[in-house]
Amino acid sequence: MKKQAVPRIRIDPENSNLKQILTNCNGFAKPGEMLAIMGASGSGKTSLLNILGERLDVSAGCKINKEIRANNIPVLKGDFGKLGAFVMQDDILIETMTPYESFCFAARLRTNLPEQRVQAKAQDMINRL
Repeated sequence: MKKQAVPRIRIDPENSNLKQILTNCNGFAKPGEMLAIMGASGSGKTSLLNILGERLDVSAGCKINKEIRANNIPVLKGDFGKLGAFVMQDDILIETMTPYESFCFAARLRTNLPEQRVQAKAQDMINRL
């Protein structure tokens, strides 16, 4: 029986205080489907999503070397929102709002769309769910 290699955390040779937490990550999600990223605490789930979505409040000294591709095409800075979305783990939803009102509220904060388009997009999202 052949012995399998055990994956190891690689340390940055230039800075021994840095450790590599993600390497060669890839995945597949079908259009129109929800994707769950699951793993133990500290396994890099939030780091992966923050890097993909360019929502980076990274620690001082953190180094990110990335190439993001979708359908084998490089995803340029600012393009993730055209491909997908995620809710940050500390995102706040107002409990007295309906889902429609929450979608409208979030769209007003994150886009510069006219109000009529905001409402149409929120209704479309409700219809798709």
